Amino acid sequence: MKLRKIASLFLSVLALSSIVGCSFFGGNSSNSTSEEVIEYTEYKLVDNGNSEYKIVLPTDASYDEEIAALEMEELFAEATSITLETVYESEVTYSDTAKLIILGDTQYTENADVDVDAIPNDGFTLKTIGSNLFVLGEDGGVVYGVHEFLEKALGFEYYVADVYALNKNVKNL
Repeated sequence: MKLRKIASLFLSVLALSSIVGCSFFGGNSSNSTSEEVIEYTEYKLVDNGNSEYKIVLPTDASYDEEIAALEMEELFAEATSITLETVYESEVTYSDTAKLIILGDTQYTENADVDVDAIPNDGFTLKTIGSNLFVLGEDGGVVYGVHEFLEKALGFEYYVADVYALNKNVKNL
């Protein structure tokens, strides 16, 4: 009998916290002013199972930027069977048709017309200029930006360590 009362009390508290947690009294309280706009380009990241793209890191890449590049390379390869080459900014020449995936704040960031310092901590911006994709942010933000790109492009969903969903056998993107 005592166990029933405890269980009943627990369920009552759980139900009450669910109501309060769902903003029963206040609606949506998000302070976000950013709006997600996805615009598709005519450029193909993968065309008939091939890609000319390279992953580009800053010369002085942080640990998080290195992790972002590694995750982009490995997950992209798992989805497409294509291993993108990872290089440093000093090893490539930028042009609007260069086919680069630029991670972090490089010498080419000014081409994206984004103030990286204005991006919130762990925030990111994804932007295409010509055939190039910029994943901009500070450290952890670049990792989150890579994950967001992989989610939109390849169906990547991260659940817990080593447990995720990802489209496979992608031949055109």
